[in-house]
Amino acid sequence: MRSAAVLICVIVLAAARTRADEVSQVALSNNHFARALFASVAAKQPGNIAFSPYSISTALALTYAGAKGPTAEEMAKVLHWESDPHPALAGLRRSRTEAGQHETVTLNVANAIWGQEGDEFLPEFLGVVGRHHAGCLHRVDFARKTEKARRTINDWVGLRTEGRIPELIGPDLLTPDTSLVLTNAVYFLGSWKYPFHGNRTADRDFELASGEKVKVPTMRCSARLRYSSHQMVELPYRGGRLTMTIAVQKSLYEVQPTLEDVYFA
Repeated sequence: MRSAAVLICVIVLAAARTRADEVSQVALSNNHFARALFASVAAKQPGNIAFSPYSISTALALTYAGAKGPTAEEMAKVLHWESDPHPALAGLRRSRTEAGQHETVTLNVANAIWGQEGDEFLPEFLGVVGRHHAGCLHRVDFARKTEKARRTINDWVGLRTEGRIPELIGPDLLTPDTSLVLTNAVYFLGSWKYPFHGNRTADRDFELASGEKVKVPTMRCSARLRYSSHQMVELPYRGGRLTMTIAVQKSLYEVQPTLEDVYFA
């Protein structure tokens, strides 16, 4: 096997809406943000890394809806947004929702904002969140019932992730001074178009970046798959609209330069 492997799992789908060009542009912007974020995290955190650029950019989009002036300008620069991103992000969300409507695939994306009871929120801000991000304002009492607010948010996230994320908010994260929390939950469950049968899984050598070899259970599958010169392969899910893209590199340190020329959506 190769000396090291990096698996990058992404959902690839096509948006068929009136703002197709805008949706494609915001997807491309998200890819630029994802690569920059990956490079930053990888430089500070050795080992395996797992994160969802889509979830992070969505949460920041909710924040951006309430930003103005230099703050909004800096956020747009980091997220590579050249114009108002909210209509295109709404199209991207709809396309993901449509792609997840298949008997063999479940893809749920949910957004919410949690505000302190009694606080005032601008109607314009709530309108953008509701109209473009299908999010709504939930009132909780951070000031007097901090723990109850934490449990309420965690229950909401747990319900929308089929119990996979039972405690998004840790015990010490919220304080009585908290006034607003933004949440994004993504749940995905799909069946492979070309299944990996359990009886073909066997222990094989896997070489770590340090050069040490370890035995790992290795799945096997025989199928005709899309493959690129970047040593990337697409594994489709049943239904035809979603795939997992896996990048395998000769060296762990070759990942970032290679990703500069690869675009995910």
